[in-house]
Amino acid sequence: MPFYVYAQDQPGVADQLMELCEEHWSYMDRFDDRLILRGPTVSDDGEEHTGSVHVVDLADRAEAERFARDEPFWKAGLYRDLLVVAAEVLLSRAPAADGPVHPGHRAVAPAGRRRGRHRSRCR
Repeated sequence: MPFYVYAQDQPGVADQLMELCEEHWSYMDRFDDRLILRGPTVSDDGEEHTGSVHVVDLADRAEAERFARDEPFWKAGLYRDLLVVAAEVLLSRAPAADGPVHPGHRAVAPAGRRRGRHRSRCR
């Protein structure tokens, strides 16, 4: 069953997010075959990381809660709020290849190409 997982950053944690970025990516890689959508939430200008959103297909709420609470940023106290709700995916499509892309937004890419701009913020 798909679950929507949203975590909002604590204020002023950008440096700590960077320090744990590889650990975060390694953790997410374990769910690669079950992630439907994932990425950072960003400020309106696309420059500031404000949180993370994931839609992940898991067996039940307990597994979804575990997914969220075992995530390295949450375990380190970098998120202030966490929301986990069951969801239905009624529409799923990538942006048009020739359409405009807002800074900070990107289409989901196949494994091996999925880290794009978000990953570059981890360096």
